[in-house]
Amino acid sequence: MDIIDNLKDRVRVCDNLILFGDVHTDPNGKEEIDKLFEEHKDIDCIALELDYKRYDDFKKGKKMFLFKVFSLFSKRVRDFGKRYALAVKDCIKKEKDIPIELIDTKNEIPSWIAGILLLHMALSKKRVDIAKELEKFEEKSESKYVENVKKNMIYDRDKFMVNKLKKIIPKYKKILVVVGYGHLNGIVKRLNDGKR
Repeated sequence: MDIIDNLKDRVRVCDNLILFGDVHTDPNGKEEIDKLFEEHKDIDCIALELDYKRYDDFKKGKKMFLFKVFSLFSKRVRDFGKRYALAVKDCIKKEKDIPIELIDTKNEIPSWIAGILLLHMALSKKRVDIAKELEKFEEKSESKYVENVKKNMIYDRDKFMVNKLKKIIPKYKKILVVVGYGHLNGIVKRLNDGKR
């Protein structure tokens, strides 16, 4: 497992976008978002890797069903839930001061894969890069199914999010884009490829 501890490894600037690769298990996510707002006082929009349902669930404090089940059996999973996606939660709290754009599509990840990934993140002592973990999982598996899950979970969503970003870029001066760390490089690559 890779550890992503350096903030500058998790931030990319691309024209009027500041992209932040959130490690959803990072207990310092809120502080890192606050630092970005201090450094870039002209941020006038936040774009989140959420669809409308997940956004609504976050606002209401709802947790994923599998997360609730795992929490019944493990204090570590319950503790993980308290720090899960603090950066995203902090951004949602800023909504009264700054507009939020939702850039993700409804996620069609099979629940058993989501459960494995969630449990893996919760039980890991290190921060997990989901994209790299899926690559390792794919290497061990001979199944096309894993390849399709990765395509759906990472690549198709990267493409969808970039298309949404391209639509909102003209509306704002500077946008803070908060996505999972596993999407960061793919989104930056697609944005840069689109310039050529």
